[in-house]
Formats: sequence, C-alpha cells, structure tokens
Amino acid sequence: MSNVTTSAPKPAINGNLTADFRAKFVSMIRILEKAKTGKYAASKGVHTVYDGVNAELKRLGLDPIQTVAALEAAGVIQGHFVKGGRRIYVNGEMPAAKGKAFGLLS
Repeated sequence: MSNVTTSAPKPAINGNLTADFRAKFVSMIRILEKAKTGKYAASKGVHTVYDGVNAELKRLGLDPIQTVAALEAAGVIQGHFVKGGRRIYVNGEMPAAKGKAFGLLS
C-alpha cells in the first residue's frame, strides 16, 4: 500500500457563480479596503496576494486564478496586473489608466 496521498483538485469555477457568492466576494473586498492602514489606507481595490484574497479563496477550497477570472468575466469585479499579482476593484471603481506604463503617452 502506498503512503502517497493525492489532494483533491481545486474545484473549477465557471461563469455560473451564485448571486450569494458574488455578494460575499464584494463584501470581502469592502472589508479588506477598510482594514488598510498607512499609505494604502485611501487606495481603492485590493491586491490579490498582499491583501489576502488568494489565501481566503484557497481556504474555501477554490482556485484563486479561476475564481477571479470568472468574477471578472461575470462583471462583478475589474482588475489589472501589478507587481506580485493583480489589483481588483468592485466593478466601476477601477481608476482610469494613466501614464506611460499603460502606453497612453509617447
């Protein structure tokens, strides 16, 4: 008998997220925004890694990348890539892109 244990694969999240899950996810973003301190206290949105979104989704047995992608596809959140992960916002609250980093200025 083998001592090797295999962990169950993370459930795939598709575009059919329940309204309850969507509401809870938005609530989680709001709570994380309010918990910020220091120079980040006034910033909107949350970092998926540094603010604990990935850890919380993993704790719930969900794949963070697939879950965030599904929520973006469903129009619940918006996001963009940043150093170390993604910054996500409640839909409609993402600031407009600015500067050379987004290729708007030459």
